[in-house]
Amino acid sequence: KEKEVNNKINTMIDEFGKKHNLSDDEIERNKEKLREAKRTALATERALLESIDGPMKLTEYLINVILVENYFNFVYKDEKKLQERARRKYAENIFQTTNYESAKKSAMKQKVIKAGKVNSFLTYFPVKDDGELERTWGSKIAEVVKRLKKDGLSFKMTGAKQKGIERGFYKCFYSYHDKPDGYLELTDVLRCSFVFEDFGPLYNCFAKISGMTDEFEILRVKDRFHSDSEPCGYRDLMINVLCKPQRDGEEMIEGIICEIQLHH
Repeated sequence: KEKEVNNKINTMIDEFGKKHNLSDDEIERNKEKLREAKRTALATERALLESIDGPMKLTEYLINVILVENYFNFVYKDEKKLQERARRKYAENIFQTTNYESAKKSAMKQKVIKAGKVNSFLTYFPVKDDGELERTWGSKIAEVVKRLKKDGLSFKMTGAKQKGIERGFYKCFYSYHDKPDGYLELTDVLRCSFVFEDFGPLYNCFAKISGMTDEFEILRVKDRFHSDSEPCGYRDLMINVLCKPQRDGEEMIEGIICEIQLHH
């Protein structure tokens, strides 16, 4: 398995280097960057697996997950009613007239392929300027936040960030190892979070983002506050988008699936 991944790394970087006219030194730096990402990703995963020492530890962990979920649902049952009311008011019509909640990853991948901007894992982590994508995404989101706040929405933006190369590497080369184009499965390399005090503004924000057709094309939505979508576990309203360039430099993030998370 390790030999297969190493060969995949070398082939991908050699092809990427030829296509983008990288020097031998830049190609080698890319290889070392991914080797280090692999080492870090595997060390993290190994430590996690070693912390679950046997089936009894795993069983105890899963029981605690269920207990926490049940307690959460009991304590916040009144909040759940407010969430359902806000969804009906601001978002129900949008969900009923689009396929956002039923969209499949295969269809999203075809959109990315058609855009023609993502051609390898290194599209997300170019060696010449590690921070270029994150800065461009941050500029895009800053303008979106300005528009939302001008419309009277109050929330905290926790940052427009790029997924770490180690985690991105692990998902691409191990979680999606059986797919030759596994890098196209990465739908949250560029992401941001908006945190709201109330469900009304949260769903109102979703409605306004869905109307920003000059900025985004929405590909998929997961409303994990809605029990029909997610019966238990992590909660947010997640929006996958393709960006439409509106300002200088934003063609950098065109064709990359990005993620906007709305939190309560």
